[in-house]
Amino acid sequence: MSKMQVKRWLALFGVVMLLVMLAPAAPAAAQGSRFYPQTGHWVSGGFLSFYDRWGGPAAFGYPLTEEYLEGGTTMQFFEKARFEWHPWNPDPFKVELSLLGVTVHGPADPPAPALPWRWDRRYFSETGHNVWGAFLTAYNTRGGLTLFGYPITEAFPVENGIWIQYFQRARMEIYPGDSRVYLGNLGWEVLHGQFKWPGTVPQPAPVRSRYFPETGQTVQGAFLDFWEGRGGLDIFGYPISGEFQQNGVTVQYFQRARMEWRPSNPPAFRVQLGLLGSEVHGPAEPAVPNWVTPWNPNARYFAATGHVVTGAFLNFFDTRGGLDIFGYPISEAQLDGGMTVQWFQRARMEWHPENPAPWRVQLTLLGSIVYGGGGATPPPARWEPRDGFGKVWRDNPGVRDALGYATEEQRSSWCAEEHMQGGILFYRQDIKRIYALRADGTWRSYADTWDESMPSSWGYHPPAGLYEPVRGFGKLWREQLSGPSGPFGWGTDQERGFTGLAQTFERGLMLENEQRQIYVLYGNGTWQQYPDLH
Repeated sequence: MSKMQVKRWLALFGVVMLLVMLAPAAPAAAQGSRFYPQTGHWVSGGFLSFYDRWGGPAAFGYPLTEEYLEGGTTMQFFEKARFEWHPWNPDPFKVELSLLGVTVHGPADPPAPALPWRWDRRYFSETGHNVWGAFLTAYNTRGGLTLFGYPITEAFPVENGIWIQYFQRARMEIYPGDSRVYLGNLGWEVLHGQFKWPGTVPQPAPVRSRYFPETGQTVQGAFLDFWEGRGGLDIFGYPISGEFQQNGVTVQYFQRARMEWRPSNPPAFRVQLGLLGSEVHGPAEPAVPNWVTPWNPNARYFAATGHVVTGAFLNFFDTRGGLDIFGYPISEAQLDGGMTVQWFQRARMEWHPENPAPWRVQLTLLGSIVYGGGGATPPPARWEPRDGFGKVWRDNPGVRDALGYATEEQRSSWCAEEHMQGGILFYRQDIKRIYALRADGTWRSYADTWDESMPSSWGYHPPAGLYEPVRGFGKLWREQLSGPSGPFGWGTDQERGFTGLAQTFERGLMLENEQRQIYVLYGNGTWQQYPDLH
């Protein structure tokens, strides 16, 4: 990179840093916004929709700046990319990724000869470079041309056994002893003016996460640390929502609690529990006199609210988290439907003498009551689905909990479908993607790379009564699904076109064909089928 280019990027860095410093430390949540405490920045609107659609933190890393204006274009840096807003483009191309691969590497290397054809190799004549092996698999399954652009180098080693390959918008990396493909932190490198090979660029600390198949939710970062360190399943239950903004605060609901992220607090107190006991019960009941004798260790008077906690409830309070977890008592112990209970600011304790000793005190599922009973505001720019999608979503709590809210209105598009021996192929023209739904209940999405200049079929000879997929289905089937010997086998009918429906959710999507069958595709890679009964 020339000295002039370095000066130009250092100047850009100074401008962006000024914009970041001038941005408010905790701005009010805009419509369709999400705050990322990992880096202290928001993602909003069309950028957030694009971010979620194409993989979120796994694809782009976390945001490094707020939105800013450069050369008349609104942009935002992420660890692995930079988003650009082009409102004059047709949907869905209003958000584009900057050519950071070209920025860091420079122009494309001279064209290389095409490697002999194999299923795991592809030559891009547009730039004259090959992509093969794990790099090609990552390219095809994680966004293709939209996220990576065309290759501008061949794959090559850099240091310590690391292999990389540059694309117009990204850099792929493979490390020794690890078969996974990583994306280089080009956004970080450009923003900080440090153009180095992987291994010498400071890497952001990884964010731990844990997926809970019981509810289809993920807990990560500080919320996961708090969940594991302050009581886990017994105190909080399973997560029943993802993180979202509620009243300007990043929250996540669990069966028995609501965690809240308070970044302005000292580090030890940035995760707080919501006052669900007060929200469900209402104000504290009138205070009672302090009748506790000083020699009784099994009773304690809490002057802050004027109530007494005794016996097993007091032992549970002291040994399972105290004020941080339960808050102050807001009632005396009392009978409710034949069960002894006591309300606290953040919880309600229940006495179950029929249980074994360690589990006789239980916590009411206040998180489920508030979140499921309309007390929780859906995340900004999220909707309850309507019509057939809405009925499936409302009638099946497992679907609702796993998918979350819709992130866009349902849309119609020209679609195609073909039934296979081992599943279903479903095509959406609006985003040019093919969903491969396997009979074993798993699914993957692929870019449709076929165009009219290519052959529509490849001369296979299926057995009687079976069919060779053609056009885009056929190209995908042949190149990535292993053809008739793969898991999908032959087609059991011919491809048919129709006007279908699709809707994206927080953690998956729904599709509907012309026979009013709804496919629910979950973010964990599984799918289910339901009839449209609306």
